[in-house]
This record gives sequence, C-alpha cells and structure tokens, in this order.
Amino acid sequence: MCESNVYIRSENDEVLFFDSADVVRVDGGRIYMRSLFGEEKYYDGEIEEILLSKHKIILKGRDPNPAHTSSVANDAGESGRYRK
Repeated sequence: MCESNVYIRSENDEVLFFDSADVVRVDGGRIYMRSLFGEEKYYDGEIEEILLSKHKIILKGRDPNPAHTSSVANDAGESGRYRK
C-alpha cells in the first residue's frame, strides 16, 4: 500500500497524528487528511517535510489538536474531492 503516516513535529519530538493517510491536501490554511476507510482529520498548520521513501509526512503548526475530526464515508469516490 502507498499510504503515509502523518506526524506533528515539535521542538524535540515527532508525534503520530494520523495513521495511513491516503489523501493529504492543503485546504484554506489547514491540512486535510483522509484514510482509505473514510476517517478524516484537519490540522491547523502546514506541511514541513514529505519523506516519500519512508511514507512519512511531517506537519508543523499553530495547534497541536485537530481543528476537526470526523469519520465519514468517502462521498466522492476516486476523484479525491469531498464535501465540506
């Protein structure tokens, strides 16, 4: 599989924030993540680094807690679009 884990980087550590992200995209100053199973999260921050060979995405941001978390089915199929 080609999913990546998403981590939040602080001064001294990296903490797993989202496991097995299939979609990661910038959405109005936040980072949107979705898994193959429809779990979704937003993070108020920015992408700091993407390590493709390690399937690892590192975020940094203003808020260590998600701005929005929900478990919903993928409404848009393979297109990658989603409803707000």
